[in-house]
Amino acid sequence: MSVPISGPEVSGELIHQRTYDIGSYFEDQNHFRLVGMIKDIKPDGMWGIEDDEPMTIHHMELHLVISAHTLEITQVFTKMHVHPQRECVLIEAAYQQLVGLSIARGFSQKVKELFGGPRACTHIGALTNAMAPVAIQSLWAFANRTAAALPPEEKAAADAVRLGNFERNRNTCHVWAADGPMFALIESGEDVPLPLWGQERLRQHGIEATHF
Repeated sequence: MSVPISGPEVSGELIHQRTYDIGSYFEDQNHFRLVGMIKDIKPDGMWGIEDDEPMTIHHMELHLVISAHTLEITQVFTKMHVHPQRECVLIEAAYQQLVGLSIARGFSQKVKELFGGPRACTHIGALTNAMAPVAIQSLWAFANRTAAALPPEEKAAADAVRLGNFERNRNTCHVWAADGPMFALIESGEDVPLPLWGQERLRQHGIEATHF
């Protein structure tokens, strides 16, 4: 197993492995690019012969260029590197339908409507849905990077945009529930805690900060 496991020990023989690899990259002052990869690997001996090499059976790549302000997809690139049938690649162009969609809430349902079942590729569909949360995770880093290049008179507006990202967290999990602990702090005018990993990293640099 290539992914470390800290839970119960796994003693059985590996029979299949799926890997997602998703990265987010600065594109320009208004856009970032998500680059996703999905790969399925069968262990050796898949065909019942003496074969000690694992076999990649799916390897697909998807790029989504996203507006950091509207969260709309502005460009799409799809490539099937490894696929089971020659006809598989005929569906690549269908993913241009993603252009113009918002990757915010409701995106997964829209993807299902456009690409469910026989209308697309199961594996690229799974990759597309896996990429959506990464877009949201990218917003803070994108805002910080772009704000660093702003003149002082524009930094206050950029800070307001970053704080607005709190609203995007509403009802995304139990901590950020509308009636949960984070919004209770926000609505009472109190500071929101920095993530624990952020506090620890700042502490390593001699900075004691616990709140935004």
